[in-house]
Amino acid sequence: MDDQIDNLRALSALLSGQGYRVRKALSGKMALETVAAQLPDLILLDISMPEMDGYAVCHQLKASEETAHIPILFLSALSDLKDKLRAFEVGGADYITKPFAAEEVLARIQHQVQILQQQRSLHREIQERRQIEARLEQQNQTLKGIFQAVPDQILRLRADATILDDGGQPLTTQTLPWPISVQGQIKTALQQALTEKSVVTVEFTHPRQGECQYYEARIAAFRAQEAIVVIRDVTRRRLIELDSARKSGREQLLANITERIHQSLEVSQILSAAVEGTRRLLNVNRVLVYRFNPDWSGEVIIESVNRTDLAIQGVTIYDPCFERNWHHRYLEGRNHVVADIHQDAHLQSCYVEMLSQLQVKSLLVVPIRLQQTEVGHPLWGLFIAHHCDMPHPWDMWEQDLMQQISVQLAVALQRAQLYEVMSRRANREALLNRILDAVRESLDLTTILQRAAAEVRTAFQVDRCTVALLDFTQSDETTPGLGMMATPNGVKEVTHDPFASLDRVYVGVVTRTPRPLVIHNASLPAPRVTAPSPLPSGAPAADVRMASRPALDPPPAKPVESPAILATSLWFEGKAQGVLSVQQNQTPRHWTEDDILLIKEVADQLAVAVQQAQLYQQVQTANATLEKLANLDGLTQVANRRKFDEYLQQTWRWLRRDREPLSLILCDVDYFKRYNDCCGHLAGDDCLKQVAQAIARVAQRPNDLVARYGGEEFAIILPQTPPAGALHIAHQIQAAIAAFNLPHPDSPISDRVTVSLGVSSQIPGVTGTPAILLTHADAALYKAKHAGRDRCVTLWCKTVNPGDEQP
Repeated sequence: MDDQIDNLRALSALLSGQGYRVRKALSGKMALETVAAQLPDLILLDISMPEMDGYAVCHQLKASEETAHIPILFLSALSDLKDKLRAFEVGGADYITKPFAAEEVLARIQHQVQILQQQRSLHREIQERRQIEARLEQQNQTLKGIFQAVPDQILRLRADATILDDGGQPLTTQTLPWPISVQGQIKTALQQALTEKSVVTVEFTHPRQGECQYYEARIAAFRAQEAIVVIRDVTRRRLIELDSARKSGREQLLANITERIHQSLEVSQILSAAVEGTRRLLNVNRVLVYRFNPDWSGEVIIESVNRTDLAIQGVTIYDPCFERNWHHRYLEGRNHVVADIHQDAHLQSCYVEMLSQLQVKSLLVVPIRLQQTEVGHPLWGLFIAHHCDMPHPWDMWEQDLMQQISVQLAVALQRAQLYEVMSRRANREALLNRILDAVRESLDLTTILQRAAAEVRTAFQVDRCTVALLDFTQSDETTPGLGMMATPNGVKEVTHDPFASLDRVYVGVVTRTPRPLVIHNASLPAPRVTAPSPLPSGAPAADVRMASRPALDPPPAKPVESPAILATSLWFEGKAQGVLSVQQNQTPRHWTEDDILLIKEVADQLAVAVQQAQLYQQVQTANATLEKLANLDGLTQVANRRKFDEYLQQTWRWLRRDREPLSLILCDVDYFKRYNDCCGHLAGDDCLKQVAQAIARVAQRPNDLVARYGGEEFAIILPQTPPAGALHIAHQIQAAIAAFNLPHPDSPISDRVTVSLGVSSQIPGVTGTPAILLTHADAALYKAKHAGRDRCVTLWCKTVNPGDEQP
């Protein structure tokens, strides 16, 4: 079902060529009409269709009892994880992303067809069981009439169970010719029949020619102390009943497991129901599920036992001969059937010894095989039944039952793994998004590293996450710089060595390659390996699998504090910028492929974020330098006129708000033109520099500003300074310039360089402007010059408020 005619033609040709009969629909409405006309075995459904989308069509089909059983495979170009999850939520059996490969489509369809065939086979068995039950009931009625008319054996018994003849005389001094246990049953029933004057039926078994025979005894009171006993051989009927009961139990068990698979993704519940139901149905001592580890050891993850002394759940078993002797057999789907472990010549003595320790006398092993996926190995584990009391010849129906349940368990595990993969991918994407959000929210390196360390530790659920940048100003390129460490107690900056918890040799390995360093258990010995050489970005992980800490050359100087370490470099443009590591302190941990992929993706994003933050810091520093240069006088290195005007306006607004005084000093070098003409321009420039430095040494409070106001004129802004304080600073400036005793060969007032200073002070008013303060300072400077120069003159300006006259 697809709204694209080309897709319909391609799929129709593909499937028809494989012998499938195909019907097509171009819309959701047409699809429902087509299904209603004739129920298909399988539906290929596109999501984006006119009138009704694929989700609505699937939901409507699954809501109908008539069409709910039809498997639906979504075939869509939508590749987002949310679209796939929604497809499974509305009842989809599988999801194929366009563009598709013909082999993939055929393989997935064949898989669903196999499941459908199994379901139909199960349905046929149910129908056959019902027919058998109907026939059995009919046979029972017929047999009842026949046996009532022509019983197999009729006995006349006295109250003490002595057999009497037709005349009522004992036939023998012995009683019934049955085992003592059977005699006890008949005597009890005999007393009940005589007491209640009723007919009592009792069933018992008795071996005959090596086979167990079933008998039914009907006891009816005949006289006060006598009864008639009719004994029939009901072996055939009983065997039919037992077979029917087994089939019914098998069908019920399979239906229960199938229902749980479709209702829940809780694998533990499905496995628990499977082992418990199988043990009861097979009447064995132990049924278990054994899951393989990557090294082909395995753990009993769930079991059902009929005695507590047989419990072995949680036990890990390692068979060194498994991979050589059994791996390929189980991978091919072959069962392992042993009726008696001590009589099977194919079993090795070590295997027999291991089974004996587990109290096993007989076993049936069925492999649990998954489809080849990106998660794990196809041979997931084993489904095992044990007889622990005595040897047992396994019937074909028992093997078939175990095989069918194994298939259902594989389906459940496959679904759970698929869901787990999707969940992990969603979590990984969420973590990456959170880190990217941190990057967008801030360009501060400290903030980025803090957020990354906290998020990664939470995502991996580890004891410690460390992220540190390398200090390239040092000769050793593995020297750490800024570092953050996240623990369950929070995130803190590591001031000295962020790599203290990592061996320095490991740091050297990580920083030379983009590949993650994977250590599952650093406390175990391991073969010696050499440090990996640098590889291009995207290369597979430098993995230390299943074991262990590698003994690198040279060996670490001290033991690694954490048994499990996963570390990778922040690799950018062919070079490590830092290291990201997660560590498990107390116990080893097997890092999965998803763990390795996740930390690599996080490190890649973090490397870009760090680079951006560093570039931003460089730009900020450059901008600050440019701004400083833009506000400085190139010759004297004090503020220029532009900065003076800007700061005066800013300070005026500030002190107007706080109602505090603002003072301004204008300083002019006396007879500077004569000095310039006499000594030359270079000497003049040097004179101005020394004057500027002398003024700056005096006016050095944080809010004071010294600026070059004109050619040989300087201005000093003194916030929060009253007139007396400003005059004091002016005298200090005058003294500081006199102190360096710079000769002035052509000054009419002194043989050294002197200055004249005009000082004005004012508390800024609401309507006033800084121009008033500047005017008064200029007037004061004018007075100082006309009064003979080399002196200070002060003018106090009146505060201007609304309604006041201008000075």
